[in-house]
Amino acid sequence: MIAAESGVDAQTALARDPVHVASVPDAHGYLFTAIFEPGFFTSEPVHTAMIIGGGAAVVCGVVGVFTVIRGQSFAGHALAM
Repeated sequence: MIAAESGVDAQTALARDPVHVASVPDAHGYLFTAIFEPGFFTSEPVHTAMIIGGGAAVVCGVVGVFTVIRGQSFAGHALAM
């Protein structure tokens, strides 16, 4: 789409272009690619691990709050040992 036809200036049109935005490097992008290999999050085992890990985090959070509210944190500590 040409910027003049859409009623926006050229700089705004470039900022809205997804190809242009994705190609602009930033500090977070460099850090992310330095830690994770490109395509890491498209792997099926990674999806499975993230789903299972997220479920375990939610369950641990709920159980932890429940035991503290009930005053059973010492019992939970004794069972963990």
